[in-house]
Amino acid sequence: MAAKLEGVEAKRRPGRPKDDARRRDLIQETLRLLQSNSPSDLSRLDIARAAGVDPALIRYYFGDKDQLFGEVVELIAAEIVDAGTSALTGPGTARERILRFVRGSHAVHIRHPHYHQLILHQITHGRKAKIRRMRTEMSRLLRKNLLSVLRDGEKAGELRVVDPGMLGIAIIGMCEYFSSSWGPVAALLGEESVRERAASSDAYGLFIEDFVLRALDPASARI
Repeated sequence: MAAKLEGVEAKRRPGRPKDDARRRDLIQETLRLLQSNSPSDLSRLDIARAAGVDPALIRYYFGDKDQLFGEVVELIAAEIVDAGTSALTGPGTARERILRFVRGSHAVHIRHPHYHQLILHQITHGRKAKIRRMRTEMSRLLRKNLLSVLRDGEKAGELRVVDPGMLGIAIIGMCEYFSSSWGPVAALLGEESVRERAASSDAYGLFIEDFVLRALDPASARI
C-alpha cells in the first residue's frame, strides 16, 4: 500500500480526490476520536489505526493531520449552524425557540466536546484565515437570529431584549465548559462515573434551559 501511494502522490496534489470511501472513513473516525480526545492528543497514527488504513493515506487525501482537522471543523460548524438556525428561526413562540436553541447547543457540545479546542488548534496550526472567516460569519448569523427572537419575545411580552452577543457567549460558555472539562465539573458535582456523567448531563441541560429563560423574563429587568 505505501509503495503504491508514493507513486500516486508524485502525480496528485495532497487532498485529492474528495469523493472516496476511505477519505470519508478518516473524517468520521477523527470525529469519533475527538469525542474523547483533545486535538493535541491525537496523532496521525492514532487516526489511521482507528480507521484501519495506512497513515500515508492522511497525507494522500488531506496533506497533513491539520488539514484533516480543518475538514472536521467545517463539518461540526455546519452542524452547529444548521441546528442553531433551525431552532431560532423555526416555528413556535420566542420562548420555545430560545429553549430549543439552548437545548440544541447543549446537545451539540456533548457530541463534540473538543470543538472549541479544535478551533484554537486550527488557528495555531491550520487554515487560520479560513477558520477566522468561518467563525466571524457564524457569530454574525447567531447574533442576528438571537436578536430577532428577543425582539419577537419583547413584542409578545415573553422575553426582554439583551445584548445578543453576550447572550450567545453565556449560552455557549455554559454548554462548552460542562462538555469539555469533566474533571472540574465532576468535582463540583461530586460525581465521577460515566453513568453519573450521563445523568448529570440531562439534569444540567434542564438547569441551563430554566436559567436562561428566567434571565430573559421581562420581570427580571425590574429586580
